[in-house]
Amino acid sequence: SGRRGSSLLAYCSSKGAVLIFSQAVALQLAPFNINVNTVCPGQVWTPLWDHHARLLQKIEPSYRGMDAKTIFDKITADKTPLGRGQSAEDIGNAVVFLASDDAKEMTGQALNVDGGKIFS
Repeated sequence: SGRRGSSLLAYCSSKGAVLIFSQAVALQLAPFNINVNTVCPGQVWTPLWDHHARLLQKIEPSYRGMDAKTIFDKITADKTPLGRGQSAEDIGNAVVFLASDDAKEMTGQALNVDGGKIFS
């Protein structure tokens, strides 16, 4: 539990640091008409998730017999209001929006693209 706890602590701290850093940069660059925002992705199927799901296959009896992607889909459905994971395209669409004139009045913001997992 100690190692897992310290990993979680480092992970959460780094996420919080990115948000605060982007807000500080947004304040510094606002006089130059430069917008700075952060995109916070939800659960995206990646090689890391594949690895994590394969570990769960071995240690969690309820996941035995499922393939890694099915485990990811089940976990995501259980923890996400929209019941699905996000794709790289979903995240990319958010970035394109923030880079467009449609988002010209947004700076220092965090945009959650996570199927409703975190409400802010």
